[in-house]
Amino acid sequence: LDKLDRMRDVLPDVAYTTDVIVGFPGETDAEFEETLESCRRAEFMKIHVFPFSPRKGTPAALYPDQVSPEIRKQRCQTLAHLERDLAFRYYQRHVGRELEVLVERTCDEHPGWVRGTDRHYMPVILPGTKALVGELVLCRGEVPHREYLQAE
Repeated sequence: LDKLDRMRDVLPDVAYTTDVIVGFPGETDAEFEETLESCRRAEFMKIHVFPFSPRKGTPAALYPDQVSPEIRKQRCQTLAHLERDLAFRYYQRHVGRELEVLVERTCDEHPGWVRGTDRHYMPVILPGTKALVGELVLCRGEVPHREYLQAE
């Protein structure tokens, strides 16, 4: 966490991501809370959340104190909710800023809009047509949402 802070001193707009496995055998409620707090402090823009799943023939499948599937599911949901909060805060910092977005597809849920990813790994939607797919487009961040940054 200290290294992330030092890197942010040099590169303040960098987006950090991580992968987290929740519900590993023996994981306590307190340890899960530590995971949440570490993710908050790290200010991850994206967290890939995975539940532990025991695989036959692996040592971890036989470890004592297996975490129930219900608790694993609930912890995944809790961490996914935190991930959306952290992403939203990151998107807010880019409102009013110029973005360079690689347009990847049209936006089915928003006709007349396209969706892409900017240089900071942010999902961005902006007005456009299929003709923009595959193009790098300059735009400006306008409205943060939990799932993406809307741009003009």
